[in-house]
Amino acid sequence: IDPGFDTHNLATFEINPKRLGLFGDARLVFYQELQERLGKLKGVQSVAIASNPLLGPDRVRRTTYIDEKTKLIPRLTMVSTGYFETADILILRGRDFTTADREPSALVAVINETMARRYYGGTDRALGAKLRLFGDAAETTIVGVARDVAYARLGAEAEPCLYVPLRQGVPSAATVLVRGREERA
Repeated sequence: IDPGFDTHNLATFEINPKRLGLFGDARLVFYQELQERLGKLKGVQSVAIASNPLLGPDRVRRTTYIDEKTKLIPRLTMVSTGYFETADILILRGRDFTTADREPSALVAVINETMARRYYGGTDRALGAKLRLFGDAAETTIVGVARDVAYARLGAEAEPCLYVPLRQGVPSAATVLVRGREERA
């Protein structure tokens, strides 16, 4: 069964900086420094941080308004830059997140192809569309559409998923993804 991401040379582990007494901006700094330090280790190709594991239970879901009449509660994954590359999740349309995607810049999101088809009529029509997350005063612009992946379990039907930059929302706990370099014999 294809999970939708490359599992080869990929290690993940859970981290909870809240247990270290880190809150708010201190957690963001912790995640950024961890990503930078791990990325410098020999044999590491890339590193990313995510609020939800690649394959496992949701830690975060959030009411999302497509318009005044349509709302859903998709899996919401806050991700660092480099997440889609590290997880090897293909961006089908649009773009990945950059370091410029942080407060106070405009809110942006990447959605999966299931969400694009179901709520926007396809991947092309989703780009540039708006949505609003519960609690946010400003609308969020969809800047990319990612390939569907297995979320809760292998073989399960894809469900709507929304990704936002880690810099626009900092989780109390996270999954760290480390992709090793391909070693040739």
